[in-house]
Parts: sequence; C-alpha cells; structure tokens
Amino acid sequence: MSINVKDLADAIVEKCGVTKVKAIEGAEALFASIITQVTAGNKVFVSDFGEFSIINKPARKARNPKTGETVQVEAYKKMQFKPAKAFRKIK
Repeated sequence: MSINVKDLADAIVEKCGVTKVKAIEGAEALFASIITQVTAGNKVFVSDFGEFSIINKPARKARNPKTGETVQVEAYKKMQFKPAKAFRKIK
C-alpha cells in the first residue's frame, strides 16, 4: 500500500485538527524543505525518523544483462535515507 500527500494530509487533519488545505500545505512545505536542504549538500535529521543525505556513487563498470556487454556507468549522486533507531524497531 502506498499513500500520497492527500492521504498524509488526512492523517494530519485527524491528529492535529487543522484544515485539509493547511495540512496539504504543511506536508508539501516539509518535503520541499527536505529536498532543498539535501540538494544543497546538507544532512537533514528528523528525530525518531531518520536522516536524509546525498552520497556520491563512484564510476564503475557494469554488465548489460541482455547482451553481456561491459559498459561504463558514470559517477552520480544519490539521495540516501538512514532510518533512526526508533524507526527501525517498528514491527
């Protein structure tokens, strides 16, 4: 099951008693802030949830599974999420 921002907003409305419009704005602002900070090279740590950061993946050789041909994969940056200890304990 997956949820979208509107589903998340419904949960915020239920928990916090704010309007759905304000809940959607708040959720979108939160995600936009995380994206802005992480793409600027900063780590974002959300207590009891986890840490968002950018990691550099080095260039490497890979194999095309269809043809078996070796190809060069260029270096790239990747967003990484490390769950907090409290988050990892969820069963």
